[in-house]
Order: sequence, then C-alpha cells, then structure tokens
Amino acid sequence: MLNPPRYCLLLSLVILFTQFARSETGQSRFFWNFALDSITSFQQCSDYALVIDSGANSTPPYYMMAWKVSGVPTVSAIGSDPNNLTWKANQEGGSQLFVVVADAHGNSGGVYGNVFTVTGNDESCIPPEPSANITITPNVTGRLLNPCEPLGLAITGGTKPYSVSIAALNSLVVTNITLKNGDDTVTYINRADPSSQMVVSVSDAKGIWGTSTGIITTSNEEGDLGVDCNGVDTTTSNSADGIQHPTTPSSTPSPSPSPSPSPSPSELKGESGSKSHTILYIAIIIPTCALALLIAIFFIWRCRKQNRRRGVMPAIISEAWTGNRGVSAGILSGGYTAVPYFVHDDASNTNSRIPKQDFPQDSSYGMVPSPGHVHLSTLSSTNYTDKNVDIIIQHRDAGTASPTVQEVPPPYIDQPVASTSSRSDITNATGTASSKQ
Repeated sequence: MLNPPRYCLLLSLVILFTQFARSETGQSRFFWNFALDSITSFQQCSDYALVIDSGANSTPPYYMMAWKVSGVPTVSAIGSDPNNLTWKANQEGGSQLFVVVADAHGNSGGVYGNVFTVTGNDESCIPPEPSANITITPNVTGRLLNPCEPLGLAITGGTKPYSVSIAALNSLVVTNITLKNGDDTVTYINRADPSSQMVVSVSDAKGIWGTSTGIITTSNEEGDLGVDCNGVDTTTSNSADGIQHPTTPSSTPSPSPSPSPSPSPSELKGESGSKSHTILYIAIIIPTCALALLIAIFFIWRCRKQNRRRGVMPAIISEAWTGNRGVSAGILSGGYTAVPYFVHDDASNTNSRIPKQDFPQDSSYGMVPSPGHVHLSTLSSTNYTDKNVDIIIQHRDAGTASPTVQEVPPPYIDQPVASTSSRSDITNATGTASSKQ
C-alpha cells in the first residue's frame, strides 16, 4: 500500500505526463466511420457519406483531413450534422491516402485503419498547388522503424515556426508537434503500434501544407513501448546551431569519420536496468545478512546464559547423609536394631543431601528399641567395614569411656517430627538402659 507522500508524488507525475501528452497529441473524443463499410478505394471527386457516433463528445463543424503519401494533404469541411456528413475525394488519381475526421477544436476521431487508393481522372475538385514549397525528409526509408527508435525529420521552406503531424493507421489520435520558433529539425521517438504504417506531414506558420513523407512501416516488435520508451522524449532543434539535419542512409559509405552515435533507448534501458538491479540486490542482501547475524548472536547469547545458569546454581539443600552401601543394619546382641539416620542414597537421588557416615566397629549407640527390649547393646563388628569414621546419633551416653563421636541434628526436612510420646519413650528407654549399666 502506498503511503501518502509516495501517492502524491505518483499522482503529480501522472498529471504532468497527461498534460505533456495533450500538448503533443490530438485528443480522441469521438468515433466516426463511412456510411458504407465496403469502401476500399475512392473515386476521384466522388462524394462519400460519413457518420459520427451518437454518443460522441465532439463539437461541430467537422473536417476531413486526407494525407497524401509523398504529396500535399487536403483539409475539407464536411458539415455540422453528425448524421449527415459528406466528403468529396479531392485528391488526384493514383494517390494513397490516410484519412481522419476532426471537430472544430481539432480533436481527432481516430485514423482510419486502411490506406485508400484514389482512382479516376476527374480533376474538377482538385485544389491548386500550394504557393510555398515545404518539404519534410525522414532519416529512415526503405526499412522498418523499430519501437522507440528516434526518427529524424528535417524541414525546409515555408515560414517558421512549423507544425508536424504524424498519422498512424488505427491510431485513436494524431500526434501533433509544434516546433519552437527557429527550429527546423524534429527527433521523434517512435511510439506507434507494432506492424503499423504512418505518414508525417508539415505545415508552416501561415497554415500552408508541405509535402508529406512516404509510408513509414513499424516493425512487429513490442520493444520498450510497454514502459513508454523509458521516458525518452521527442525533441526539436535548429540546424543552424550545429545540429545536422537527419539524412537518409546511403548505400555508399562516407569516407569522413562520423561522430559517435548517441545511445539508443534500448542501450539506455540496459544501463538503467543494470543499475537498478544492482541497487535492488544491495537492498535485499545487506538487510538479510544483517538479520541473520543478529539472530545468530541472539541464540549464542541465550545458550551461554543458560549454560551459566546450570553451572553456577548454588545448592539450597545439603547433600544427603548416606552410608556405605555395603553396610546393613546389624542386630544388637541385646535385641536392638541399629537404624542409622539417612534420607536418600546418592546413587538414586538427584536432590542435594549431606552424605551418611558408617558406624565404628566397637561402640555403643542410641538405637530405636525393638519391641520388648529396654537396654542397649553393642553392634556386631561383622556388620561394618569402616572403622575410623564419625558416627551419627541422636543421643550420646555420658562417661569418659565412651568414644568421641560427632553429634549433628537429624535431617528433619524429609523425616516427620516425632511426637511427644515417642520422644518420651526413647528417653525413658535410654535412661533405663543407662541405669542398668
């Protein structure tokens, strides 16, 4: 979607181009035809009926313009009633004609699609020869005119400024070019349809018509017509300023060196096209590479951040207290079962816990009493492998003969808190055992 500034710029360019086209080309506001569609040629000095489209936006009176190939055109009034128009074929026998109808404002009804031939020898309606000898000479003859190819037209005779008219078969308009005062050369950029025919005529400041060109045929190529010839415009110039008249190509080459030719529209298109392609590539590649680089940097940063989090995360809970896996709970000689305090084994646990230690071989410790027993006994030495290790107990018997042990609080995080009655039972059992000793 176009934003407002671009839309305004585009609209301005369209308006400027439309105004230029109107100044160069006669507008087509209506359509016309012969009353008899079967007409293929004209009889000299015979009358032919014409009709104007009933819905046409035209202004009477109407005129018939008959361009004679390699001859002088004629302009004849044909009436004001759109349904009752008559034209007399006032060209000599043997002439080839391009015909078009225009209204009072010079608006064209379009060039007829056929080249008509005049027959007969009745000269009663033939106008006299013009008083001035005005000629227009093209630089392209005997070959096809390519799309957007410059067509040079040199004008001589008559009174300046000149007006040049270009009529092409089946064209809705007639191209009109008014030269600046003093100019006598036109470089027309061919915008006619492919496989068409055209004729060029000239008139001077007094309205006297000069001799037209022969038929100029365009090639069947589309060329750069679709892009309006890349904006290359028709120009006019003065041969007295050092600009040579366009000349008809000759079969005999000239020995004198010729100046370097100016680039053709196709060459201009190639240069501008290559530049535009380069700019387009730069505009696409650079942002794409920059975006890819930013994405790569983001992913690398994210991965490193996640790795740092996994590597330096401090342990909130200490490692589990675990004992030697080869040690099993021994049976006390007095009927007590040794139950070391531990929570989880590191081999099957992923949580952080303090490791359990093994019991010494020859010491007595506070144990959970088995049912029916109320005294302590020593652990069997055959149930342990490690001897010089710290021992974890909940209570320690008094006395100097007892071994030195380390007392730590039990892991209350994973063990339920003992009830008051349980604690009193253990205390009573321990006290009784001590008194018995």
